[in-house]
Amino acid sequence: AYHDSSISARLLTASQRLAHECNRNIMRTQQRRRGMASRAPEWRESVKRGAIRSGALIGAVALALSALILVLALASYRPSDPSMNTAAGGPVSNLLGLPGAWTSDFLLWLMGPAVGLFVPLMLLHARRLWAKVSVLGWKRRALGILAGVALVDTGLSLFRPGAFESLPGGLGGTIGMTTGGLIQWLMSFAPPADWMVWVRWSLGAVFAIIGIIIWAKSLGLDEDERAWLLRRREKQDAIRALPAPFDEEDDVMPSRLKPAAPNISEPRAAPLIDEGRPKTVIQDKLAPAKPKADKSGQATLPLGDRYVLPSLDLLSPAPESGANPIDKVALERNARLLETVLDDFHVKGQIVEVRPGPVV
Repeated sequence: AYHDSSISARLLTASQRLAHECNRNIMRTQQRRRGMASRAPEWRESVKRGAIRSGALIGAVALALSALILVLALASYRPSDPSMNTAAGGPVSNLLGLPGAWTSDFLLWLMGPAVGLFVPLMLLHARRLWAKVSVLGWKRRALGILAGVALVDTGLSLFRPGAFESLPGGLGGTIGMTTGGLIQWLMSFAPPADWMVWVRWSLGAVFAIIGIIIWAKSLGLDEDERAWLLRRREKQDAIRALPAPFDEEDDVMPSRLKPAAPNISEPRAAPLIDEGRPKTVIQDKLAPAKPKADKSGQATLPLGDRYVLPSLDLLSPAPESGANPIDKVALERNARLLETVLDDFHVKGQIVEVRPGPVV
């Protein structure tokens, strides 16, 4: 009986251990499933964000390439190319071939040269997509650009109605010809007069200006983009303000950097000197030192009897140099000119003393 009870106790303990292990495995499995279930939304969101970012980059590249293609097609448009409005069989001169000829002809026929106003919008949206800037409201901006282009087309058609050479739809395209023709039809009810031409031109200018304003507003430039444009403009202005480079090989120096050569033959007027600044001190040229008395020989060197030093009589005496006159007016003018050049490079300074040469 004791043996049977011990066996039963062992079996009970083993069954309890097995049940405990099963329960623990079940709990681990449930926790693992909960973790996978909790990470599933994060994984989906990560994949979704990656897909959106990839789509934005692809869209930015596509918009930039489309803008470049549009510019090339419009810039290389030729009326003689085979297209929708031209039945020709000759070679295609458009840089993009037959598709570029058809595309440029259709766009110019529809909207005229004002179709180029879509290029900045395409480049701006490409930059925004690339820089992770929100492009919400792009449909509204596109409609605003279209309205601005239509008004500009109307203004161009009023300024120059009818056909225009080398353009299939005139200056305003089909849109401008339609709206401009409607306005001219309304103006035909007024009594004919010479000043009606000025009225038509004035209306054309008003429509064009309003269209440009609507186009600029539709771009939707934020503060960062406006600041970026202003910084680029200020940088370009600063580059233009720099002095012309000096090429030493050509030995060409801008005239404003050339110092005035002293000319003692002509009398010079005293330069204008500001009374509030210290006067420049110009020293006289130092007189040359008097030569020492000639010696018949040089100092003896410890050469022994191997070599005898020659006498100084073999040398010709130095010619007497006369004192060159100093033009203090020219030196004063050069000092003022040097201060002006330094001020151009934002270096503030004053020349208070001039000491003539010789300079080595």
